[in-house]
Amino acid sequence: MDIPGSIANMLENLDIHYELEKYDGDLLTSRLQRANSRLTQLARVTLLQTADEKIQLITSASSLCRLDMITEQLDQEVMPIPPEAEKKFISAVKLEGLTVVPEKPGYRVLVDAGLFEAETIYLPSGMKNTYLLVSASDFKRLVAGYEITNADLPLEKLSHNPTSQETDSEQLYQAIRNYTSRKIEKNLSETLDIPPLSHTAQKVISLSANPNAEADDLIAIVELDPSLTAQVVGWAASPYYSAPGKVSSINDAIIRVLGFELVMSLAMGLAIGKTLQVPKECPRGASTFWRQSVYCAITMEKLNLLLPPGHRVESGLCYITGLLNNFGYLILAHVFKAHFVQLCRYLEVNRHLHPSLIETYLLGISRDQMSSQLLQFWNLPEEISTALRFQQDADYQGKHYVYANLCFIAQRLLAAKGIGDSPASIIPVQLYQRLGLQPASIEQVVEELFDLAVEIDVMTSVFAH
Repeated sequence: MDIPGSIANMLENLDIHYELEKYDGDLLTSRLQRANSRLTQLARVTLLQTADEKIQLITSASSLCRLDMITEQLDQEVMPIPPEAEKKFISAVKLEGLTVVPEKPGYRVLVDAGLFEAETIYLPSGMKNTYLLVSASDFKRLVAGYEITNADLPLEKLSHNPTSQETDSEQLYQAIRNYTSRKIEKNLSETLDIPPLSHTAQKVISLSANPNAEADDLIAIVELDPSLTAQVVGWAASPYYSAPGKVSSINDAIIRVLGFELVMSLAMGLAIGKTLQVPKECPRGASTFWRQSVYCAITMEKLNLLLPPGHRVESGLCYITGLLNNFGYLILAHVFKAHFVQLCRYLEVNRHLHPSLIETYLLGISRDQMSSQLLQFWNLPEEISTALRFQQDADYQGKHYVYANLCFIAQRLLAAKGIGDSPASIIPVQLYQRLGLQPASIEQVVEELFDLAVEIDVMTSVFAH
């Protein structure tokens, strides 16, 4: 295991003693966060910019980085550099990732004081999944002369979402009261100023509750919405399904290719998802947003088929849950417009944390709580709203837990492949055992899924336009 010669030389010149260790970066971060100890920490490097200068920020992976504290210290607005600029920088210095050493030419360096609480510190070496383990004294010598900041908020001081839905409604109203500084009406849809569901969405939801519904009923609804018709037909005609001949109608899509249940799920997901627009303020555009949604839906569907027969849930509801797993992101963008750019900057700087922690810190509520509440008001099946509310809780075993647990697993499997805005993290063995899933079977499903990535990405374009 080697590190770049420039870094090795600098460490030798400073007489810094280190051990080289191999770790998956996201999993190392997750392990240290779960250990909840300040004695061993992982240093993170983030490149920021102001109107006048560029900044190299060194913080702890076991903390949330507070941009407002850095802004106050520098007396300038601070924002992360664009991802493209970061990649260009890494390529220019011939490394595979950012590193604490050597100092970046032309960058002002800030080191968070929280790192000095550690006895040992992992430092990114600039090589993928390779870390330098150094003592506290060596780390202090390494960063001697750099500016100190107090921007980190330890994770143990962050508020976590309550594990009960009973307080969600009041928490939502409180968050909006804090945001608007005015008295809020009791009607959630008026309070949030959310556009009403389209007539198509209302009809599809109503039809889904009808046990006697038939394909002709669904065809009649979808054909009245030209946009939805084009999207469903485009989905059925995608290379993923390899349907023989031309798919030219909703009837063809249902009867010959997709089936009634899947088209019902697609129609509902499309109709609800299109209620709110993917925000343009952040780098995460419509294609990226819907790509994660489609992959999550397909992954949940495949995981459900791996469950023992007694554990399996309704395939259609499973699919819709996956499609809407991140719908709360759109709600946050719509409701908290003035704060959304700030939220995006925090998400970019704190990519090592799950978004729900950052959202709760800044807004007082998470996207999952928002989506669950709104879908309840729209009278969607309880299975979906419950699954979205508890999709980040690996220990959830309440009503409809299978949907929530499958969503938890699907998101983390995808995060490990770089899909979504959450960091990769450890999936507890107990969760696999609870559902009767075999890790080896899941790995095979993931491999098969990504073998069809090109075909799935073609399907994603149906949602993104």
